[in-house]
Amino acid sequence: YGLPFYTELCIECPEGAVCRDQEFASDPVSKQGFWRTYVDVDDSEARERCPSERRPPLTDRTRCPSYDACVPFESCRGDNECKHGYEYVMELCQEEMDKLSEDERRCSSDVDCNPSGKVCDYRSPEKCSVCHKDSVEDAEGVCMCTPSERCALCTVFEYYRVNGECRPCPQNVWVLIILFVTALVVFAVCAYLLNRYKFNLAVVSIGMDYMQVLAIFASSDVPWPGIVVRFFNFVEFFSFNVDITAPECVAPDFTYEQKWWLSMTMPIFALLFFGLMHFMLVGKRLVRGERGWKRVNSHYTTFIAMAIVMFYVLYLPLTRRALEIFNCNPVQPDDGYEYTEWVSINCGGGPCRCWEEGGVQMGLFPWAALFFCVYSVGFPVFSFVVIMRYKYKMKEDQLLRSMDLGDTIDTNPNALNIRKLFSKLYVNFKPGKVYWLLVLLARKFWIAVAALLFRSNPSFQLSFILLVLFASFVLQVRHAPFLSSVEKQKEIERHHFKVKEEQLKDQQVESLQSQLGVAGGAEPGDMVHVHMRIEQHLNKVRRQEEVRKKRRKTATIETVEKNSNETKVWYFSYNSTELYLIASAILLCVAGLMYFAASFDTRTNLRHHIQVLTFFVMFLIVSSISYYLIVFSSELLVAMGFPLSSWIQWLVMSKMYVRNLEKGLVMTDAATLTAEQANWQEIESAEKTFERQKQIATLDQTNKHMLSELNQAKRDVKELEAQHERHTFKPKKAKKKTFNDEDATPERVVAPHFVESDFGAEGV
Repeated sequence: YGLPFYTELCIECPEGAVCRDQEFASDPVSKQGFWRTYVDVDDSEARERCPSERRPPLTDRTRCPSYDACVPFESCRGDNECKHGYEYVMELCQEEMDKLSEDERRCSSDVDCNPSGKVCDYRSPEKCSVCHKDSVEDAEGVCMCTPSERCALCTVFEYYRVNGECRPCPQNVWVLIILFVTALVVFAVCAYLLNRYKFNLAVVSIGMDYMQVLAIFASSDVPWPGIVVRFFNFVEFFSFNVDITAPECVAPDFTYEQKWWLSMTMPIFALLFFGLMHFMLVGKRLVRGERGWKRVNSHYTTFIAMAIVMFYVLYLPLTRRALEIFNCNPVQPDDGYEYTEWVSINCGGGPCRCWEEGGVQMGLFPWAALFFCVYSVGFPVFSFVVIMRYKYKMKEDQLLRSMDLGDTIDTNPNALNIRKLFSKLYVNFKPGKVYWLLVLLARKFWIAVAALLFRSNPSFQLSFILLVLFASFVLQVRHAPFLSSVEKQKEIERHHFKVKEEQLKDQQVESLQSQLGVAGGAEPGDMVHVHMRIEQHLNKVRRQEEVRKKRRKTATIETVEKNSNETKVWYFSYNSTELYLIASAILLCVAGLMYFAASFDTRTNLRHHIQVLTFFVMFLIVSSISYYLIVFSSELLVAMGFPLSSWIQWLVMSKMYVRNLEKGLVMTDAATLTAEQANWQEIESAEKTFERQKQIATLDQTNKHMLSELNQAKRDVKELEAQHERHTFKPKKAKKKTFNDEDATPERVVAPHFVESDFGAEGV
């Protein structure tokens, strides 16, 4: 193409343009998925975006056309027209243009349509127009309304942008915003009340993690069916995503930067709210006449626990928000720049370029790095330091928790402060798995990374998430880390097993030391003897309770535990719940890959396959959510003291499990039982080996004792022989008498002699 008016040379039609035959009056129009913009030939970016034939001295024009890809691709219909929903203020602009006369709409350049040169908005929609000329030879044209550059902005008051695309605005947006804020407050209050009822929040965190993974699937660029998308949009609330409230539907000038700041400062506002509640409670206690620092501020540990829960729940959405600023990718075809997934009216009314001095992305970059270090890196590092420092105390506290002990200084003198301050870091896990929160945070981090950095490649994105989920599933099967109420008794038995194991090891060490003649050894109070030290402490606590029983005539710990177990019977294993939900997420991930692969297949009979797959996906989602709700409701009812309905037992439990519950036998999952059986077999073999070593050592000591007695007997024999020689009778030579065999034999001393025995040649 080439325009004779500018004495241009003919060049090949650029990618993204539609060149008509014998068309020499105007520049080619853009085709679907592309947008035509004009670049000043004197600008620095003209070298990359304009061919040399369209720059001086080979042309007389001052601007050259550039054809750029739209994001999303389907937003541009071609010829600089946008799909419905991506028209920004075009309708409002047209209403204002209709009020002007033809003379007022005449123009010679774009400056006549928008004299200020600023980006237009819904307050001045008539400025969103350009000077349109039928031919480049025309001196004058007409101001015509135009959407935003590359159809980047959504239609105001009708559509809003979420996950990179424009969606219709919900009805009653103000009601939705109020409900969102109310839900946040209700969530905080419910967490506080559940904590007071000593409700195990592990079941809450398991459900939140699953809902947030489903929200990640909603943000992926996969052609999910409409019914699946609507359900995914519903569960996005559990990611605390401000976008779902659609604030720009009621305030079109509510920019991305404002939403980003609102999301990233949400924990700060929550901490300020906790601080306000703290000072209100302090003032209330001071007014009532209470004094003393500890007494007045005794509730601060509850707010610390709530803050830890808040940071854990918000970890995934906060990490995603922070990484959005760093997520920059080129468009296809590449125009030499990288762009963000989000758009803003402050980016020239179009996509936001990355690494541009003075741009919106560079303005948010240092703050995103700060929040990423504080939230995404700081919270895991804080958790790691605390867990590693107080690992053994946390383990002891979890054993006490399994015995329904440790709420007072008398029963938990070593770890009571740790329980009050940092219990939310490890309260959901078994004594040997107090570090498992770090594993869950790692899973959240890598899912957030995949959700953003690989969004342009849905198949790779889902494959990476599938890899993370499968690794989580394997680790969950292998370790079964969650401490369910039904597994507390098993943890107590495991503790006694560990105590026995440590005692056997001590006996083996002492035996070897006695054989080698080495003195010393490990004390029961060191880190090697954790379970022995805890057992000594528990014995001490039980003796103290017996003393209190005699003095105060109160029930012992055993009686309290028995009464507690009689009133509350637990049915579900959190490890099984976690496994079921992870497996459901894995199957949904595989279904997403199947949907994405089917989008490239043009066969007509594939529609029935998609319908079957959709039915399977909806059944999987509904069944997993229903199962989780049953688990949550049953745990909540039992925690509040209500008996569980018999139909729930019949519905979700096997008959064998119910019979075991009736007999008082609480079983754990199959993986835990298998591991325990292996451990017991190992201990039994260790016991047999130790018994054999003990018998060998006993025989060795007996042999040494017999050898020492043998040596003593040899010395006694030598002394007897010497005495015999001294006292033996010698007859005179004159008198010689011959003894016959029949005569009486004089008394003789018989020397002792050696007899071979089973011990060898040297006998006694």
